[in-house]
Amino acid sequence: MGAARDYKLIDGHHHLWDLARLPYAWLRPEAPPRPFGDHTAIKRNFLPADYRAATVDLGIAASVHVEAMPGATDPEAESAWLDEIRPKDGIVAASIAHLDPRLPALDAALDALARHETVRGIRTGIAFRANSPWRFASAAGLARSDEFRRGIARIAARNHIVEMILLPEQIVELVELADLHPGTSFVINHMATLEPGFEDIWRAGVREAAKRPNIHMKLSGMWTIARDWNEAAIRIPVRFAVEAFGAARCLWGSNLPIEGLMCGATRQIEMLHRVLGDLPMPDRAAIFGGTAARLYRIGGAARS
Repeated sequence: MGAARDYKLIDGHHHLWDLARLPYAWLRPEAPPRPFGDHTAIKRNFLPADYRAATVDLGIAASVHVEAMPGATDPEAESAWLDEIRPKDGIVAASIAHLDPRLPALDAALDALARHETVRGIRTGIAFRANSPWRFASAAGLARSDEFRRGIARIAARNHIVEMILLPEQIVELVELADLHPGTSFVINHMATLEPGFEDIWRAGVREAAKRPNIHMKLSGMWTIARDWNEAAIRIPVRFAVEAFGAARCLWGSNLPIEGLMCGATRQIEMLHRVLGDLPMPDRAAIFGGTAARLYRIGGAARS
């Protein structure tokens, strides 16, 4: 793991939760399995101490907390909780809140989020594929609806980052939004949920997205490519994404504790070092920290 010590390592995507404090419907004892399978092992609190234990050998300097409350009736609640635990946390430097752009009281919700100093933007899910486990949105083509686009415009006006959970066939929808709001940073989560059989449409979408300088790619959530992130399986898509976007628009995220069910953070870094180890040091420094620092304004870094 020595290579990780050559630069400031920042985790660009992880979760924390306190099940007694906030309602996480998908983590209730009776909640059905997720697309990745049985998740009983994470139906428990995952607090800063748990995160530190899971990453103890990585020397992570800072992290970005990403919402885990899809469908929350109070989008601010998680951000308020983060503010409470941050003084003892010492790791979360920025956060992305859950927000549905179609929320009737969207402006009030945005006003509430503005009270929290770590919030850098919002995340919403548009992933939908009929007859599959990927039904995180109410319908296909959600991001093309007038209601959704009006909401994104209001979010963009607040200078928020917009992150999305989507599928390869929906990258084009994010590209359209990025064209409508060239001054807003958009972030594709989890390699756009690439799965075997969708490589061609994924590559076509990545090529188009990479032409937009305001779109970034998270090298995260790769259990859909290979549950154990093995080098042979992830090498081609990871190299393709990095070559398309450039290191300055790619960033690693552990997706803990979810990804930990399949592949822990230490192994993730090990596999990515094998895949990307021949890149120049400035490129590796960007992917493993610099891009996140700039995008999320961590440690005084300016967002471009």
